[in-house]
Amino acid sequence: MQASAGLRIRTVPDTARVPPNTIVGRGVCRDTAWLLTDWPQLISVSWTRPAVVVRAITGVKASDQPWGLACLADESLWTLINARTLARLTPDGLVRERIILPMPRLELFGWLDRVLFLPLPMPVGRSLLATSPPRQAASTPWPGFLGHDGPSRPTVLARNLVNCGIGHLRALPCWFADERRATISDGAAATMVAFPTLEEPDVDPEMPIWDLALAGADTVWLLVGTKGQVGDRKASGRLVKSDTRGHRHAELRMSGGARLILGATENRCVLLTADGALLEVLAP
Repeated sequence: MQASAGLRIRTVPDTARVPPNTIVGRGVCRDTAWLLTDWPQLISVSWTRPAVVVRAITGVKASDQPWGLACLADESLWTLINARTLARLTPDGLVRERIILPMPRLELFGWLDRVLFLPLPMPVGRSLLATSPPRQAASTPWPGFLGHDGPSRPTVLARNLVNCGIGHLRALPCWFADERRATISDGAAATMVAFPTLEEPDVDPEMPIWDLALAGADTVWLLVGTKGQVGDRKASGRLVKSDTRGHRHAELRMSGGARLILGATENRCVLLTADGALLEVLAP
């Protein structure tokens, strides 16, 4: 690993490894990151203690395919158990509640006390994302994203894939998967942030932003989508500490790669590495 001046790195010892299964959802509440895998498993990572706990999800049906994860202000956990059903998970992994949706949904994130989702059919030319309380059908458009059109249904789907990172207070960063800029929104207004570091030659054009976390009023931790693979899967090879104007302040290049940001403050970022360990990056 190679870090710019001022960054310090250490692998967090004495924690269980996060399994290599595909992560299909992440929600962060306070000092705990919750991960949903396609196994399906529910994994809690307390990134301040730290501790990793892996639980099998129970109460699923053979037809269920959990996707997306939201951890809300009351620390309740929600997933799309299928496109037509929103489900509440208990912290020990039990499917406790199922809510039938009036229209199918494709993606799911959390924002304050509301779920943030992509409804189907995709609203081309209109607000792509919407929010609602989990048990209510009435929704509010999310600013900053208009649905893209395309020559075919697969193209429309690919052009409208959205990821959302870790927010701070009311602000939440989201981005189109193939774009080099992110939109930070508080639910009422949206600000676009471009990152010049994403113009460097190592950046994967299909997924320039791998992950993003807001930490404080003017700190952004950016995992860059880089070319190549670590073992049999893709992973980010570069972490950048930036501000909300996109200016780079420090950088870490990682030969082993990172899968996700688990938590962040202005001076600390905890990563899930490609081999399932926790990596702590400290800044002055």
